[in-house]
Amino acid sequence: ARRFQAIVVPEPSIEDTITMLKGLRVKYESHHGIKITDKAIEASAKLSHRYIPSRRLPDKAIDLIDEASSKLRMNLESTPEEIVLIEKQLADFHLNKTVEVSADPEELQKTKQHLNDNWEAFRDILKKISDTRINIELLLAELSRVIRMGNYERAREIENIELAEKQRLLESYIISVTQNDETNILATTARRLKLKFEVDEDAIADVVSMNTGIPVGKIKDFEKNSLLKMEKDLELFVVGQSAAISAIAKCIRLSRAGLRYHDRPLGVFLLLGPTG
Repeated sequence: ARRFQAIVVPEPSIEDTITMLKGLRVKYESHHGIKITDKAIEASAKLSHRYIPSRRLPDKAIDLIDEASSKLRMNLESTPEEIVLIEKQLADFHLNKTVEVSADPEELQKTKQHLNDNWEAFRDILKKISDTRINIELLLAELSRVIRMGNYERAREIENIELAEKQRLLESYIISVTQNDETNILATTARRLKLKFEVDEDAIADVVSMNTGIPVGKIKDFEKNSLLKMEKDLELFVVGQSAAISAIAKCIRLSRAGLRYHDRPLGVFLLLGPTG
């Protein structure tokens, strides 16, 4: 005790966690080759804080981001379901000519080839996005190095020319797979094949649901309705305790609104029967 001093490192707040995640976002986007939205970052901090009490921030929020990004990347690498279904229909037809298919086999083959071509083009763009991000990271590292060496002319060249060009290129690639435009073939194909390039709040909610067993609908929508009619639901099971039910429901609603002390229990209640 005389030689060592304990340094208490408290768990960061949700707001601090969001700031940390934004600082880490570029690393995870480059590693997984996808885009992480601001709403996904906010959802990871808030939902992990609410639904994963056994762990601490920011670790549990970072893990949600990492897991959702990995899941999205795996989906992008896997053959889309529509193409798999067409291949199965064609295989069944060729093995048994009497099998009925949803369209003419030649048309199905053309559709499959068209979707395959667009899917490959979509994946090529993702590869270019990943490579461009890596190039940007290398340029940023070189920029820091030449600034330390005092080579400011080279630093200006990197910052104003090379980095600016890579950033423009990256933005154009991202727009080509995310822009909601009917003339954008890649984006249209992505919507048809249910391919997502961005990790959003829905992807985070899916991971929370998978890890906790709480249905996604309860996290996003159903919980609001449950909170509003909590007294009526509880009165179906608890009889003659209207005041207690009202107090408990009020406490839970305040907690869900974030209006509580996070280092204390939600509430401590003692429900008395008719004998007191």
